[in-house]
Amino acid sequence: MTGLRLTRYARLMVARARRSAAVNDRVQVVATRQTLGRLVIVAMVLVSISVLYVVWFWGLQLGSATGRTRWWVQAVGAAHLANAVVLASLGWMARRHQRSPQTDRRKAWVVQVAFVTATLLFLGVSLSLADQWVAANTTMYALVSLSAAMLSLMRPVAACVLHFGMYALLYLCLPLTQADAQMLAISRSHAFAATLVSLLASALMWRQYVQATLLGWEVEHAQSKLTAKQAELEYLATHDALTGLVNRREFMRQLELEHLRTQRHPSPTSLIMVDLDFFKKINDTHGHPAGDAVLIAVASALRLGVRKSDLPARLGGEEFVVLLPHTDLAGAEGVAQKLLAQIRALTIPCHDVQLRVTASMGVSCVSTAASPIDALYAAADQALYVAKHCGRDRVELASHA
Repeated sequence: MTGLRLTRYARLMVARARRSAAVNDRVQVVATRQTLGRLVIVAMVLVSISVLYVVWFWGLQLGSATGRTRWWVQAVGAAHLANAVVLASLGWMARRHQRSPQTDRRKAWVVQVAFVTATLLFLGVSLSLADQWVAANTTMYALVSLSAAMLSLMRPVAACVLHFGMYALLYLCLPLTQADAQMLAISRSHAFAATLVSLLASALMWRQYVQATLLGWEVEHAQSKLTAKQAELEYLATHDALTGLVNRREFMRQLELEHLRTQRHPSPTSLIMVDLDFFKKINDTHGHPAGDAVLIAVASALRLGVRKSDLPARLGGEEFVVLLPHTDLAGAEGVAQKLLAQIRALTIPCHDVQLRVTASMGVSCVSTAASPIDALYAAADQALYVAKHCGRDRVELASHA
């Protein structure tokens, strides 16, 4: 039993480690882009400082320095010169990748690692090695290592490899400039402590950034769902859920807007009222799903049979309406006849039969903005009433609106 528990625990730990690695990989892409933005600024600052150090050490100190001090001055100047050249190039590359909207994430990651490595090598390891000629001092290594850990957002595993790699290099090279065994041990121990503190700072910064990033993604996802839900509710508030046409409320609003438009720019406006013939019989005989299929097919025919500037709508039940801006009565009659033929030609499959349907239509038109909008609607409704009582499957024109 103990072995089985250990196996389960090991599998659980492996699964958790894989999930953590997957999250870190996703976050690293975002973190690298943000880090590159920081490194551009860091590069400008460090290059400027390194140039000043080169001028100060080689231009002002080298002439008067002797012995080990002269070696130290030469080494410090050389380290800063190399640092200025390398960081200027890497800073330019970081700026290029950071600004590019479709940068290669692997190349961006390489630039980040190269920048941190160069900084640790030239300002951390090299200066600490040079300082051994005049004092057992690893302050620069500690300062640069800690700064790099806090400014460069990096996965803990990568940070460990990089920082311990730089410490190993410093550890192996320290005897080249520090001959005193006691001072050598002190420098190595101080550098090791600085490495541990830097890794701790790097891990804390990374954990905080991962949590903030994941929270930001959750908020974005929630906002996206909320926006989609809001759009869906707005759609349902203005459209018929079954047919996708605008509903009565939205149609009346659009009709009022059209009336206001005709007051500014006078032009004829027409209306076609549509009522399906014997629709109740279809529901009673074949069921409501068949009736829904008929409504959807008719709505599609109305939508495809008019211009984009026209507005078909479902008023409710089997009643539809079509608003035709910039259309006189003759033009509206032509549209109605075309729609009537398209509806008549529909075949709606239902179980083992093909349903067919017809419609009655009433057409009205107003040619002046002085006519009330209610008159347009009432005239079309009256014409529809006439069509229903004169045999159905026909178009009737309103005598006036």
